[in-house]
Amino acid sequence: MDLAVVGAGPAGMTAAVYAASEGLSAIVLDRLGPGGQAGGSSKIENFIGFPNGLSGAELAMRSVLQMLKFGASIAAPVEVAKIEPRTSADDFHTLHLDCGVALRARTVLLAAGVKWRRLDVPGAERFESQGIHYACTSVEAILYDASDVAVVGGGNSAGQAAMYLAQCCASRTVHLLVRRRLGPGMSEYLVGRIRATKNIRVHEGVQIAAVHGERRLESVTLQGFNPDGDDAKETSAAQQLPLTAIFVFIGAEPGCGWLPHNIARDSLGYIQTGADVLKSGAWPLKDREPCPLETSIPGILAAGDIRSGSPNASGSPSATARSR
Repeated sequence: MDLAVVGAGPAGMTAAVYAASEGLSAIVLDRLGPGGQAGGSSKIENFIGFPNGLSGAELAMRSVLQMLKFGASIAAPVEVAKIEPRTSADDFHTLHLDCGVALRARTVLLAAGVKWRRLDVPGAERFESQGIHYACTSVEAILYDASDVAVVGGGNSAGQAAMYLAQCCASRTVHLLVRRRLGPGMSEYLVGRIRATKNIRVHEGVQIAAVHGERRLESVTLQGFNPDGDDAKETSAAQQLPLTAIFVFIGAEPGCGWLPHNIARDSLGYIQTGADVLKSGAWPLKDREPCPLETSIPGILAAGDIRSGSPNASGSPSATARSR
């Protein structure tokens, strides 16, 4: 195999399309299925080539069809347990899959994306899929038709979810809960739309302190904080907000804990590539420098949200996966 791609999000499938269209043998591996984080998006408007926007599921379907058209293949659900790097430039990297198969590839692209953070509130796990969700598609939206809901987060993923929920049911109020000020982590066009939408109420400088309900979520307790400061000092009395659902988009962590320890990472755990690898002193070869997307292991590349320097690596959502 010429190229093995770990991760079937936009970055991984785009790489497979380009590789296969140039005559290379390529396979995409994913532990869930095509689409990655973007696959759960209600509407993506900032992906090149789709000025009117499209759903994450539609983008995933189109990507798979285009990939297959050029001869690439996809295997899912399957998880890469470990990578055994090649020992010479003429050798192959070996990917050991959780199903027992060992796959050999000349080049490996790591595009495994990120893992979304869970709502860190006592009892929140009790309401997962019973009022607390980490995706916002038509499936989740229909469950709470005409009911007031909340979206937690200040990035594009949260903004897109708030707009979608507000537009698909004008009679509901969508509460957008932001720990800081609305704006720095979100595209300007989206901030403007949110401010202009009558049934979106923006709460700045708040976070959820408690969740309440019997069999399903019924309300939350909000605690106010200083939206311009870094401290956690409470600034107002707690208030209770009746809700039927919370859609959570509060940042992410790199999905690379399974990778070899000698792949250089930044302070947040994201994979370093190119010039950053050179600066780290982890590049092992003397006869050439790393390619722009090459990790500290020659022949293993990284792209998308898992890579250091991507928008998600700084704690704000990315241009594709965050448009959920």
